[in-house]
Amino acid sequence: FNLFAELVEAQAAVEAQEGTARVAEISAQAMAARYEAGAATESELTGAQSELASAERSLEEARTGLQFARDSLEAFLGTGVVEVRPLRESQLPEGTPTEEELVASAGEANRRIRNAERALVDAEEQLAAVDNAYSAAREIETARERVQNAEEAISDARDAVQLSLRQALANLDAARNRYENAQASQRSAAESFRASQARFEAGTISRVALEEARLSLGSSEASLQSALHALFRAHLQLEMAVLE
Repeated sequence: FNLFAELVEAQAAVEAQEGTARVAEISAQAMAARYEAGAATESELTGAQSELASAERSLEEARTGLQFARDSLEAFLGTGVVEVRPLRESQLPEGTPTEEELVASAGEANRRIRNAERALVDAEEQLAAVDNAYSAAREIETARERVQNAEEAISDARDAVQLSLRQALANLDAARNRYENAQASQRSAAESFRASQARFEAGTISRVALEEARLSLGSSEASLQSALHALFRAHLQLEMAVLE
């Protein structure tokens, strides 16, 4: 899942950086026109051109990152990746079990707890085999110690699993809050972009201001997708805490 998420986020990073480069190009062109008209200084022109060059370098770096993410996923899958579709909120698991429900599930399925329980069964069988009048006292005592150690190991395993579950639940709550905040930011950016479109059509703002609003919207959408990925990871980590 991480490789998939990294590829989707790398795609979003390229799209966002393309928007930044587009804004820088428009700004540089506008500054060049102002310079030729005597309305801007050479220093201002140089600054705009420098920002454009920087944006183009960042775009190339983002494209390199995208190619690396694609290569990594293809190497893992053993096949080429033609297209990766972003995750959707509808794909999230429905509801979240309570801590008590998770502990109960872990008691039945957790590998660490199951291994500790099998070790206890083995220790009890060994004790039953030697706990008789024909076995040496030291052998019986050793078998009893093994049972006691196995019982303590089960208790330790259950405590560790419960702690992991609590941490996973806390991480899930944090990821959910991040996603909700990202949703609010995306809605705000979308409203701002629509307003900028209307103002641009009315001739009250420049093309640069419109592209900056578009860039802000794209950035908020990329942040929303990243937050969604983090929420998916948190759900997966909770499932792993139950099983592992």
